[in-house]
Amino acid sequence: AMAANISSTDWMETVPDDTRLSKMSIPGTHDSCTQYVDMRYIFQCQDASVATQLIYGYRYLDMRLVLEQKHDQQTLVLKHNIARCKTSNSPFAGTLTLDDVLRDVYAFLVAHPTETIILCMKAENSKDDVADVQSALYERIDTNPDRWYLKNEIPTLGEVRGKIVLLRRFRLAGNSVSGHTWGLDLTEWDDKAKAHSDSTTMCLVQDARGFEETDDAGTKEPYCTKVYAQDKYKLSGTDKLIWVDNALKKTTELTRGNVDVEDADGAKVQVQERCWSINYTSCTGLSHGGNPFTSARVVNEHLYKSPYINPSGIEDTKSDYLKHIGIIASDFVDAALARSIYQRLSLIHI
Repeated sequence: AMAANISSTDWMETVPDDTRLSKMSIPGTHDSCTQYVDMRYIFQCQDASVATQLIYGYRYLDMRLVLEQKHDQQTLVLKHNIARCKTSNSPFAGTLTLDDVLRDVYAFLVAHPTETIILCMKAENSKDDVADVQSALYERIDTNPDRWYLKNEIPTLGEVRGKIVLLRRFRLAGNSVSGHTWGLDLTEWDDKAKAHSDSTTMCLVQDARGFEETDDAGTKEPYCTKVYAQDKYKLSGTDKLIWVDNALKKTTELTRGNVDVEDADGAKVQVQERCWSINYTSCTGLSHGGNPFTSARVVNEHLYKSPYINPSGIEDTKSDYLKHIGIIASDFVDAALARSIYQRLSLIHI
């Protein structure tokens, strides 16, 4: 049964090693670094720091990176659109850098080695040279490579405990770095999500199949990775609810069939699809006189009542509600919302 005292800092501990991340319910945050940000009314999406979000149990973080020149060196800083994320609320506060965030993430993983943290990296400024963003990020990863999982495949939890799983929403300058695809490739996210106007379906932002090197000896294994996203954000909290609900429903209905993957010689290998779902509950609310905060109050309240998040009473018998619900990325989060999402996993293992 459900361990009532499951710890928010180590909740993955009880999850079996062979569980794919795509078969888990993972709490996450949208625009994770905006606790202190310029033009707060429009751009603030969180009131907890990344370090606090991790303690609450959030394991998916949404990072918006912009290149900045500092002392003849390219550094990556966090922004939300044009607004700068800051290290504190002081008017003299410095800009929050990726190094600041990684320091907190590494420290958390050292202290809690059973956990994994998913970092979704987006290049927030379209004028930035993607090759420069890539090399600046790669330099960061290179200082601590054992802490990163960089395949275009959805790992099992056992493969990534104590590590960061990279999701990449910007194009690579080259095809790959030293034979690796360099993170889960979500480069089509923005274009696909923009074109997606049907609230009853999830948006397929990646459908990739191929072979990935599994070790230094060059052994290659076939894979098929599908990532679905719901990220409609130019609407009010009330209008957002149907998108969130339908995405929850669709996630529980995802089937994982077998598909053919063709190798270099044209031979076909059968492999099972891995389908991951990322459901953004955030929205701007600006077109309706609101902002991310007023919208989040509506949406988060609704999430607590959703039978997909808190199955209760007669609904417990509905097997749909007890399935995993993927990654849920929200604004203005607290510990209770995280708990209601990650606790579902224990229900499934009953």
